[in-house]
Amino acid sequence: MQVRLAFGLEKDGIRHRLAHLRELTGNEELLMAELADHLTPAACTTTLLAAMTERIGSVRSPSYDQCAALPVGDRERLLLAICTMVAGSQIDLVADCPSCAAELEISLPLREMLDSENAGSEADRTILISESEGDWRVEMRLPNGADQERCAATALTDPSRAARDLVVGCVLRLIDPEGKPVAVTDLPTAFESILSAEFEQADEMADLSATMTCPDCGAAFDAAVDGLGILRAALGQSHGILGDVYRMARRYHWSEREILTLPRTRRKRYLALADEMETLP
Repeated sequence: MQVRLAFGLEKDGIRHRLAHLRELTGNEELLMAELADHLTPAACTTTLLAAMTERIGSVRSPSYDQCAALPVGDRERLLLAICTMVAGSQIDLVADCPSCAAELEISLPLREMLDSENAGSEADRTILISESEGDWRVEMRLPNGADQERCAATALTDPSRAARDLVVGCVLRLIDPEGKPVAVTDLPTAFESILSAEFEQADEMADLSATMTCPDCGAAFDAAVDGLGILRAALGQSHGILGDVYRMARRYHWSEREILTLPRTRRKRYLALADEMETLP
C-alpha cells in the first residue's frame, strides 16, 4: 500500500514523502499484542511502523530511529492506512458522552481521511512572537515519535512538565528581541501555548478528532481519533491472532511460523474455508 506523507523522512538533504507499507501478517499482529503491556503507545507505534514500512521514497526498510523521527501526523496517517488493511475503508468509533456517560458510535471514513489533502510545508520553520519589548524569533521543528517517547514517562506523573518538555525539545534556536541567542530551556512559559497552537495548525493529522452529538442529552463534543487504539481494537489483541493460529494449526497442521507469515487477508480466507468445510456432511 502506498501512503503519501505530509512531511516525510529527511535524509541527506532530501525529504522523502511516498511511503510503501508491507501487507499485515500475523507476525505484526502478535508483536502488537505482546508489546501492548510493555511499551508506551509511541514506542509501539514506532516498532510497528519499522516492521511494516518497506520504504519511504528511496529509503528502504527505514530503521526504528527513522520511523521515530517522522512527525506525529505522518505516523498517524500510516497507522490509519494499516487500519484499512484490517477494517476496510470505514470503521466505527465508540466514545462516551462526557455529560451523561452514554455510549455513542459513529462511522469514520478512513479512506477519505487518507485521501484528503496532506501537502505539508517544511517540518522546520521560524516564527516571530511579538512581546512588549519586541519580537522573539523561534526556530522550531514539528514534534515526532521520539519526542512522544521521551516525554511519555513524565506525562504519567506530571502532564504539565511533559507538555513543556515536548515544546522545548522542538525548539532549535531562540533569539530575543535584541538579537541575542537564549538557551531553549529558558523559553518563556507564555510561549508554550503559542508554539503548541503552531504545531497543531501545521500538522493537522497529529491531533485528529471527530465531532459527536449525544442523542440522549444533546451535548456536542470532540472524540479523539487514535490510530493505534483503533488498530488494537480492530485486531482484537492476542486472543485474535492466537485464536487464529490455534484454529489453523488444528485444521491444516501448519506450524506457528508458517501461519504467522501469512498475510492477514489470506489467513482469514483459509479460516473461512475451514469453517465452511466443517459444515459439510
